[in-house]
Amino acid sequence: MAEVITLVGQISSLVSLSHDLVGLCCEFFSTVKNAPKELEDVRRELTAFEQSIIGLKGFINAHPEEITNLRQLSLPNGTLDSATEVIKELMDLLEAGKFTPSTGPKRAKLMHTTLERIQQGLRRTNIKEPLEKLRRFRESIQFTLNAALARPILETRQDVVVIKESVQTLKDDQTQFQDDARKLKVLKWFNVDMSGNRSIHKDRLSQQQQSTCQWFTRNPAWNKWLQEREFIWVTGLPGTGKTVLASYLIERASHEFNSKGIAYYYCHHSRNRDESLTLLQHIVKQLISQIDYVPSRIYDNHKRADKLDTDDLLLCLEELSSKFKSGVRVIVDAVDESKPRDKLMSILFTIGTDLRFRRVSLLVTSRPEPDILEGMSPHLSSLVEISMSDPGVTADIRSLVQSELAKLPWEEYFKREIEQCLVGGAKGMFRWVACQIDHIKRLSCKGMNGEQAIRRALNNLPEDVFATYERILLEIPNEDSEFARTALALMCSQHGEMPTAEVLVEACLYRVMGEDINKYDVRLLVDICGCLLRISRFNRPPLAVFKDATIGPFHKVSLAHYTVKEYLVHPDTATRPAKFFALTPQVLETIDIVVAFKGLQRFGTRHCVTNGGKTRVTRYEEDCLKKTEDALNHRRPDFDKNDELYQALIQSLKYSSSHAKHLRLQRGIATDMSTRFSTWDKLINQLETPPKGDQAEQVTLLLSLITLRWYNMAVKYLKSHPDFIKLHPNVRAKIWSTKFKLRATRSGPSQPESLLLLCVRQRRLNFLSLFIQHDASFEKESEVLYAAMYSPDDEDNDSDTTLAFLRTMTDLGRGAKADPVPFRQANDHRGSNEDPNTRERRFAFTPLQAAVAFQELDWVEVLLETSADPNLTGVTGGQVPHGYGRLNLNGISLELLKEMGEQTPLQINRSINATDSAAHSRNAEIERLLLRYGARDPTEADDDDTIMISSDDGE
Repeated sequence: MAEVITLVGQISSLVSLSHDLVGLCCEFFSTVKNAPKELEDVRRELTAFEQSIIGLKGFINAHPEEITNLRQLSLPNGTLDSATEVIKELMDLLEAGKFTPSTGPKRAKLMHTTLERIQQGLRRTNIKEPLEKLRRFRESIQFTLNAALARPILETRQDVVVIKESVQTLKDDQTQFQDDARKLKVLKWFNVDMSGNRSIHKDRLSQQQQSTCQWFTRNPAWNKWLQEREFIWVTGLPGTGKTVLASYLIERASHEFNSKGIAYYYCHHSRNRDESLTLLQHIVKQLISQIDYVPSRIYDNHKRADKLDTDDLLLCLEELSSKFKSGVRVIVDAVDESKPRDKLMSILFTIGTDLRFRRVSLLVTSRPEPDILEGMSPHLSSLVEISMSDPGVTADIRSLVQSELAKLPWEEYFKREIEQCLVGGAKGMFRWVACQIDHIKRLSCKGMNGEQAIRRALNNLPEDVFATYERILLEIPNEDSEFARTALALMCSQHGEMPTAEVLVEACLYRVMGEDINKYDVRLLVDICGCLLRISRFNRPPLAVFKDATIGPFHKVSLAHYTVKEYLVHPDTATRPAKFFALTPQVLETIDIVVAFKGLQRFGTRHCVTNGGKTRVTRYEEDCLKKTEDALNHRRPDFDKNDELYQALIQSLKYSSSHAKHLRLQRGIATDMSTRFSTWDKLINQLETPPKGDQAEQVTLLLSLITLRWYNMAVKYLKSHPDFIKLHPNVRAKIWSTKFKLRATRSGPSQPESLLLLCVRQRRLNFLSLFIQHDASFEKESEVLYAAMYSPDDEDNDSDTTLAFLRTMTDLGRGAKADPVPFRQANDHRGSNEDPNTRERRFAFTPLQAAVAFQELDWVEVLLETSADPNLTGVTGGQVPHGYGRLNLNGISLELLKEMGEQTPLQINRSINATDSAAHSRNAEIERLLLRYGARDPTEADDDDTIMISSDDGE
């Protein structure tokens, strides 16, 4: 160890000497012009030597065990000693000892004075000799170092190989991570919700009885489907268990291939749309998630943000099928439930028969509907049709019956009797059997005569599922029939999906009266509807927007089978004994929003109370908000189809509606309301000061319709609703003059205004014209003309739009005065600090003065035709119309307009300097109009008063 320390110290000393001398050479070059070339040779050789000995030092520190192989370098008069002497010789030659830190400020001068002596010394001494020695020492050191390096390199070669392999593994892992991240991004971009597909699969799989469905796997076509390309189409009548079979086959195939190359899709009647694109999206997304590969077409479209169409996805499926060693297997269930289905079937036949998909096996299930059979006929040679009437189905039905009866405490002979009846009458329909078993269980709970009742039922079994449903409905008690009908209608509605069964129960109460309303819960829902609905518990509480103190459990609910809806909407049902429950397309089209809007009227009546005693928005109330929000924005035509819905809408849009009052009292929901229910948030919270008086309800309703821009509904309300048409004309007139105050906006604080002024300010000409048609008057609206000419809420302030408003308000003779005087209501304290003599006089400028200042020829003409005084001026300190505080129109600011208000319109027009021919022509025409309508020519013209304004409007 001592040898190592000695050698390292010797090298460090040598490095320091070399480093100082290199620095001195560099300083000579930077300080003294025309420094000798020999100095550059010294610097270059010393730098190379320094790098060699630094490398030697690093090696010794890393490998002290190699000191024995380096000992000769440090021997007396050895390489390092000799190199030290050469460097000292060079330092003496360059007089390095004179350049100490103390020479700092005089250093440059010293270098200049020393340069001549150095040059003389270089002429006397051959500088090449010491440099040649130094080069040989450097090569000797490098040779020794290389020899020492070779030994550890040879010994660690295997370690290097291992390191390389580890590095490559890390690179591969990093590449895999990047690929996975990119794949996840692409899958997210697909924007396909797989949860519904998985939920159906899980639900149907849970219905499969042990040892059932195995009959299908004994069919040779199934084994071929697993081993090579095969196209199987399974057909069966309603209720024969096709979907349960499909879920079983999906699991079998997944087990066979370790869930690689398996994709499935369940069509569903509730989607009510062409599912061809969705089908392919599901299939492709499932396959991508199973391998480390994404088709290039998907990456390209993802980069361009282009959506993939069916042709793109078919190409992706073709490409993906080649990436699985055993090919791809796809199962599609319930094609008959998909409507329209022409394109879907075309895609399925393409996948099943086109040679492009020779590595894809396809299995489809459906009813034998005429259009499906017709579509299959050209492809019969390319597919295998398997019917659910197979004897194996009967065996499965028997197994199902035995399994259910085993749970009941009856004698074996009685169970065998029931089994024989049900299996004999099933005709292959699992659905029919399930309903009979449910009915038998209900009868067994009715007391001592349960066995007799069951035997009577077995002797009078319904022929099919439709007859079974009729029997179930007829057994519902009369007092529960309205509740049950609403539940079934909501479940059959295209938009009636319920987040939980508990919410469904609340929704079904909208027509239940009296004390009965408190008896209904999920358990009673199950008892009333029986096997018509399927209800199961959620594993975890479903998500909600608002914090809900309700404690679970929560239940999910759906129709038990597609045939339930088919029965309820079938035309024959309306002529049969259970006709009360028959559903028409008109009912199904609006039942969900009828119930939701009715639910708004019950806000706060069935409180969700927290531990602190505060009420919360319940899950049912949240669902009502969600459905009504969507209806207000996307389903407006539906409100013309149902009078009950129309009446509920009108009630909900009033300021005093139940849900509005309840939500305004809530705390901590502002963010949720503004982000998730922005329409309701705007309607409920738009007023800072609501209107007062008997007509406040009508005013807030019309205000809501203006906010929604729902002109057609305003027309319907004013023409037909009793709340309006039954009012006396004098009372009706108050609607148009009643004031309210909106909340402040970005353009500044609001002021009290009427519906008429609001229409003008927000540029709602259609609403304004409608209100005029229903006797609206501008008699008390002194600022409407000003608002028409300029509104801070209108970024464009379009000239033609303003002209249309001016004509609407003046042509019909509804009281819009061309020379208005500020109107004061008795309770209007605005401007109370002003001089009373000034406040009641006039505005700071007239509408005509403003129109002339803006150089709007058409506006000037309309105002003059409406008897505007061409010589009237505003007054100093007069009232400024609301909204003009930030005026900037056609180069006119408020201060300039107030200054112009002291001049006559003719003086204003003459003070404006037209900057182009169009502006000059317009200015001249305005003057002719003013003179024609009686403007007096000023007796004196003061050039100094001329105001220069650019009228360049781009013409």
